[in-house]
Order: sequence, then structure tokens, then C-alpha cells
Amino acid sequence: MKKIFVLLVLAVFMFNLISCSSETEENSPSDRVNEDKKVVAELEGTITAISEKSIELVDIKGDPYVAHLPENLNFAENVSEDFEIGNLIVIGFDGMVMESYPMQINAISIISNETGEINQVENKTGEFIQVENRTGDFNKEIIDGINQTGYDVLDLLYTNDSSGNLLFSPISLTSTLSMLENGASGITKDEILDVLNIESDSELNETYNALINRFYSISDNVDDKDRPITTIDLANSFWFRNNNLNIKQSYIDIVKSFYDGDIYSVDFGKSETKDSMNKWIEDRTNGLLKDTIKETNTLDVSYLINTLYFKGQWLDEFPKIYTKKEEFTLGNQEKVTVDMMHRLTGRSYYESKDAQVVVLNYSSASMYVILPKGNIGRFIEKHDYEDIRDMISEAEYKEVDLYFPKFKFSSNNDLIKILKSLGMPSAFNSSTAEFDDMIESSGDYAVSKAFQNTIIEVDEEGTEAAAVTVIGVMATALKEPEEPVLMNCDRPFMIIIKERSSNCDLFIGIVQDPSKN
Repeated sequence: MKKIFVLLVLAVFMFNLISCSSETEENSPSDRVNEDKKVVAELEGTITAISEKSIELVDIKGDPYVAHLPENLNFAENVSEDFEIGNLIVIGFDGMVMESYPMQINAISIISNETGEINQVENKTGEFIQVENRTGDFNKEIIDGINQTGYDVLDLLYTNDSSGNLLFSPISLTSTLSMLENGASGITKDEILDVLNIESDSELNETYNALINRFYSISDNVDDKDRPITTIDLANSFWFRNNNLNIKQSYIDIVKSFYDGDIYSVDFGKSETKDSMNKWIEDRTNGLLKDTIKETNTLDVSYLINTLYFKGQWLDEFPKIYTKKEEFTLGNQEKVTVDMMHRLTGRSYYESKDAQVVVLNYSSASMYVILPKGNIGRFIEKHDYEDIRDMISEAEYKEVDLYFPKFKFSSNNDLIKILKSLGMPSAFNSSTAEFDDMIESSGDYAVSKAFQNTIIEVDEEGTEAAAVTVIGVMATALKEPEEPVLMNCDRPFMIIIKERSSNCDLFIGIVQDPSKN
């Protein structure tokens, strides 16, 4: 079989945006984006299958992709007979490689580096090509459990405070709980698995290791200066008392090898230990989260800490010139003034009698905005996570006239009552807590601290967010389409930020008041 180098250039056809009758000529969305973009990034890999309907390939990192072709494109019939399985292929996109992102294609060009022969197939179908990442290294039950746990926690947080902004990281909490589960035994272990919404810990460590590696591969891909970059940094650490305590080496090995955890033997009675812990958190959240640990003391046995840092640039940024002061209606019907961004463009979109859902894409991740048509509290009461998941999965490509507010806020969430309510009370009582797989020393130990702090900022260019989850163990027990659709996010809404290939929820939140920091 001949070795050839194939260049598949996908030239993106820009949509002709039309102005809405509600907008002035000065603020016409048709003037916003009306120029061709350059092909500035590539997906390179080896062809594994080709047909009239699709091209399948494996990229240089081993991730499988499939490009779904319009039925009438007749791609396979119009290329050189040298174009075969096993050849190299480079797919050039507008801006960057986009998984599950539909695009209008003008033409596909095949160039042989041996003969120089060029085959061009014009796309006059008017249909879209969709490129999908089919990475399959993730246990679906565990990923679904992560997402379900996040929604369960958000539901309880909203029940406790239905007026403030909320932001929570499912993956940060479940990463910390998974590390804790490795050190637990008996009923304590079973209860943690219940909170994680999984039946056993089979493949648990392997799945989190795969997620860490996936996030690292996304963040490490920064060679192209013109490419919108996404950073997802998930970090773990284990801090334990350095005197009169025997931590099992097998437990340390699990935290280090599967969770890439930093290990620290410290004196919790010294103030510099708290300072070191806070510096570790601050460094791994790009300075967004400071002074997380308020104090430590000699009764502290260990701390498990997870941090998540996310930064993503919109693939379709909101032009700053169209950001205007607009009214936002709070849940109590009071109105506040916010900076409302605006853009008319093609997006994945879903609508039912209860809500509108729109997808805002970053490179390798997406924000799902769920805008209830009625009261957000009644929406949450009526819909479980499966309902939300179904809405997301049914999104289809449409032109959306989107109004979306800028916002920045932080959220500090104590999780002890939440975790007890979700079904793991034994970990918080020294008479029932079992951490035999973590600690060899005799004595009574229980979880004394469990909290998560988060922060998020959303503007015209993208999103920056961070989370830290802390679980502390103490030597004492606690006693306790056709036409553009209008989506105006001028009232409370939900957001979910997902990493696309794993379908894992990074953040889930409720924006009640974008004007409140």
C-alpha cells in the first residue's frame, strides 16, 4: 500500500445573519460576523475507515474521531484510488478542532504528497458535517454517577438557599470522595459509593486516572497561538500528621499513582502548615482561590484536597460592541441592571414547554445554559438530572438570537449536612467511621470538615472558573432553526460546563443575580 499524505481542508461557510425587527440598524447582528475566517488548526491522524457517509480516524494521541458526511456528497467516489485506510489525514477547521460541532463545508481537497494529485469534492448539499470525538476510556456508570451526584448536591444547596447564586463542581467533590473511599471500609465505604451513585469501586480509580490524563492532554495542547485554548487542571493532594500516625503505604500509592496526588507529611499544630496548604490551592487555581484553610490544629489527622481550574475561550465570542445595559428579572420579580451580551449565530439548541437550552462551545468543552420558562425553583422540583440530560441530548443546530449576561461570583458550600442527607452519615461519627484502609494506627477517627469553594467569571471572551474541595479527618468525632430563535437570559437560569469527550460535568450552577459578585 502506498504511503501518501492527505490534506482535507474544510472551508467554513459563514452564515448570512439577518437582523431582527426588534433591533435598530446600528445594532444589527447581520453586521457582526460577515467575513471569512482562516483555517488555523488541524486534526491529524490515521484513517481507520472511509465510506460515503463518514471518515473515521485516530489522532496522534490515540483518540478516535468520526466525520459524518452529507449523504449526497459522494466523497468516497470522487477521491484518488490511492486514498486508503492507513494513510495519514489532516482535517483543517475554522479556528480549531471541534468535537460534535456542525459546520457548513464549501469543499474537501485531497492532496497526495507523492504525486501531487489534487482531488476536490464540492459540497453543494447545504447540509452540515459533524465531527465527533469517540474517546471510549471512560466508564459510563461512573461518569453518570459524577453528574448525578452534582445535580443531587445542587438540588439540596438550592433548597437551603433559593435566592443566591450557586456554583458547584461535581468532579471536584467526587474526586475527593473517591480518594476517601479508597481509605474506607465496611459501612463507611458502602455509603460513599451510594453518594457516588455507583454499586462498586471496580474501575473507579482507573476512570479518574483517565479523566486526569484527558484533561491534561487538553490543557497541554497550546502550540497554536491562534487557536482558542481550553485549560482543565484537576489536581489532588493528601496531607497527613507526621507524628504518632501510621498511614498505610498502599493508600499513599493509590493517591499518587491513580490520582496524581501530591503527598505531604506535616505538623498541623504549626501555622505554616495552613499557609503551605493555602499556597498549594492558590497555585493550582491560578490565584482565584485564596485563604481556603482558616486553621489547623493538633487533632487534625489528614486532609484530602482537590482543585479544579477551568479556562475556556468561546469559539463564537460575543462582540463587546453589542454588550449593553439591560434589565434582569430576579426570582422575586425585582429588576437589576446587568451587562447583557448579544450575538446571533448558529448554535445547538433545544426548546420544550418548560425550558430553552443552548450550547456555548469552547475547545473540547461546552457550557449548557438552561433557561426555564417559569420559576426556576418549580423547574428544579419538577425535573431530575435525567430530564436535564435528555434535554441536552436532543439539542439540534439552529440560529439563535442569544442574550446572555456577564457575571462573576463565588460560592462557599459546607457539605457536611449535604453528604449526610445523601446517605453517608457514618463517616462523620468516630463510633461508626471506618478508615482502616488509610490509617494503621489505633484510635477513633472521623471526617470533621467537608466543604467546597468555587468562583466563576463569564464575559465576552469566555469563562474562567475554579473549585476546591476539602475533606478533613480528625481524631475526634462530630456529633452531627428556520428562523432565529430568541433566547433572552434575563431571568434566573442554570449552567452546566462539560468536558465533551468524557461527558463529565465540571461545574453546575444557578445564576439568580448576575449583578451580584
